[in-house]
Amino acid sequence: LPIFTDWHSYLEKDWHGKSKKNLKSQMKKIEAMGVTTVENDNEDLEVLAHFNKVQFGEYSHFNKPHRLEYLRELTTHFNCKILAIRLNGKSIAVGFAIVFGSRYYGLTSGHDLSIKNLGKYLIVKRIEHAVQSGASIYEAGRHDYGWKEQFHFEKKNLYKI
Repeated sequence: LPIFTDWHSYLEKDWHGKSKKNLKSQMKKIEAMGVTTVENDNEDLEVLAHFNKVQFGEYSHFNKPHRLEYLRELTTHFNCKILAIRLNGKSIAVGFAIVFGSRYYGLTSGHDLSIKNLGKYLIVKRIEHAVQSGASIYEAGRHDYGWKEQFHFEKKNLYKI
């Protein structure tokens, strides 16, 4: 996804009619809960791993040995971004990314599934975070769990056989 100067310009260009109105309404409901965002607290990596395992079960990459340690190690060598959404001081959603050059690589995330539309809210906040980080492209990764098309991300083939 090419990044715009801010979230609202992206919303105005790529979202239309009822879907735009619904997304705005969903985001306002989450914000009305009193959520806050916190950046780069390494303690949130544990929360990320927990929610990712709950969300993806046996398919979570955190089931692989040492995955959490790998992420911690990445934070010491690269421009890593940990973005947490908190409610009453407790992290309820966490995203992990690496900024390299002009790209924001959204590598993994996890969120409390009991809070409706929290996953969408995290995506919106990660796009905003990418803009604030100076990225011009948001790389969403190779797996599609149904949200990328909804957010109008461009599909690219990773390889050709």
